[in-house]
Amino acid sequence: MLPLLRELFDRAVEFDRPGPFAWNTLPRVVPLEKGTSFDEGRQFVIHMITTYLDRFQGKWWSDLRLRRYTHLHLLCFAEAGDIADVPLTRTASQYVKKMVATNDYIWMEDYIRAGLTDFAQGGYARFALSVLEALIGVQELSVEEAIIELLSKMRVYHPDEVDDFMVVNGLKESFVRAVRVRSPSETIGDMLGHTVTGFAEHVIFAGSSHELWQKLTWLFQQLPACDSLDQWVILFFEAVANLIYGDAVFDAPPPGR
Repeated sequence: MLPLLRELFDRAVEFDRPGPFAWNTLPRVVPLEKGTSFDEGRQFVIHMITTYLDRFQGKWWSDLRLRRYTHLHLLCFAEAGDIADVPLTRTASQYVKKMVATNDYIWMEDYIRAGLTDFAQGGYARFALSVLEALIGVQELSVEEAIIELLSKMRVYHPDEVDDFMVVNGLKESFVRAVRVRSPSETIGDMLGHTVTGFAEHVIFAGSSHELWQKLTWLFQQLPACDSLDQWVILFFEAVANLIYGDAVFDAPPPGR
């Protein structure tokens, strides 16, 4: 199946303005292909991410808007062969260096605010700080403001790591003060997003158990039987809560019933 997935990807990126299929669907199909070896799957994911970043800087287009997902964390996971909190790998670091060398401030800010923040607060502090270390010297107000905002949020969860980072990198006093006095604003949705991010990484990229995949498959099989999408979404969140908690918090019927 892997050769077919590669052909689908290579054809999808022949367009100058590709849609979300190549960037969001195919990388998540690879772990489902049981006949693919671990190394083959990793190399395919690396091929997809580097190709897409080289050609489109992570951008994809829909009828409504332009979106950008840099996904350097996925590149690090694929290179390292693990979803542990690792610093930037050699290949991933080249894209951060490219942003800096080309003064691509929009890409830097997009990545910090739209991608790096979720993973920094979702348990990948070491990875996030290694990215920020490469961007910390950029002389651009919008990028500096994004870094301050992210560090202030990270300091809520990882105060020692952030303080050590600012000392080791010799950040100026005004910068350190801005991080320490900033009151990060987070909604319930933001905090839920950090948990869901970690859960999704475990399910999709860590090679989940057959039992977990069976439960998730059952969830999607219930969609046609629901009277509305709202009804299915409630069922979905109840079932996911049960999975995360490890017990029946909500009375969702088990797979096969």
